[in-house]
Amino acid sequence: MDFEVPPNTITCTGSPIRNGPSPPAFAEMPRYFFHVHGTRPFHDDGGLDLPGDAAAWEEAKRFVRDIESALEPGETWHLEVPRDGGAIYSLKLCTRAIGRQKR
Repeated sequence: MDFEVPPNTITCTGSPIRNGPSPPAFAEMPRYFFHVHGTRPFHDDGGLDLPGDAAAWEEAKRFVRDIESALEPGETWHLEVPRDGGAIYSLKLCTRAIGRQKR
């Protein structure tokens, strides 16, 4: 059975394949930043591309676990997680010594 192949069509093993516009590219993931304010500030200039707010929350908790070993009594740390110019998460760590400390 003969038929006319429409323009902008490529044939492969006899089956017509449309060679039209490309399918939409993957949507860009939002970029999240992890800024630390307080005793030892850190400004995250690069950020991370993550699939959504839930992933950013998991990354924030991981970040806090990474910095907990550097905490000293009397320090205050504030982790701010902005996306699209506005903060979506804020975690504060305040430490203090209670009573007399032995060394």
